[in-house]
Amino acid sequence: SLDSFFLKHPNINEVLKNKNLLLSFHKTGLSSKGFLFVTKINNDDNSDIKKIISDAKFTKDITFKEYDEELIYSITLKNNTKLHIVQFGNCLAMCNSLILAETVVRHYKHGQSLGKMQGFEKLYRSSDELADVNVFINFNKVGDYLFNLENPYLGIVQNKVNQFGNWMELDVKLQEDKILMNGFTYVG
Repeated sequence: SLDSFFLKHPNINEVLKNKNLLLSFHKTGLSSKGFLFVTKINNDDNSDIKKIISDAKFTKDITFKEYDEELIYSITLKNNTKLHIVQFGNCLAMCNSLILAETVVRHYKHGQSLGKMQGFEKLYRSSDELADVNVFINFNKVGDYLFNLENPYLGIVQNKVNQFGNWMELDVKLQEDKILMNGFTYVG
C-alpha cells in the first residue's frame, strides 16, 4: 500500500512531509497504468531529488537521462520497483513510468496544464482549500482507465462514464467515524 511504501522509504517521506500532494492515475499504454505524484518544493537545485536517491539501502540502480533540457532520474529500488523523478520549476514529480515523466516535462515546457483545461479551472476555483482531500475526476479519461483494469463488466459502462460529464470535484473531510463528501460536476 501507499502508506507502507512511504514508511519504508524515509527520504521520500521526508521530502513529501507536510506538503500538498497531487496524485493522478494515467493510462500509459494499451494495458498499462501509471501513477504520478506532484508537489511544490522550495528549492531549484535538485537537492530534494538528491535526498531521495541518497538512501542506498533501498536503491539498486540509478540512471538519468536528459529530456527536453530536464534531467529525469530513474531509480530501481531493491524490490525492483521503478521510480522516475523529475524537477520542473518549483515542482517535483515522481511516477512509475518513464513515458509519464517525459509527458510531464513536455507539458511543462509547452505551457500545457490542467489549469488551462475548460471545466477543470472552474471546478478548481470551487474546491474547498480546507478539505482534507480534493478529488478531481476527468470523465473523458476515467472510462478508459476503468476499462483497462481488465474487468469485462467495466467495459460495458466505459462509454456511459465518458458521457456522464466532463469533470467532477469532491471535497473530502475525514472524521473519526465518517467520511464527508461534497462536490460539483461540470458538464461542458
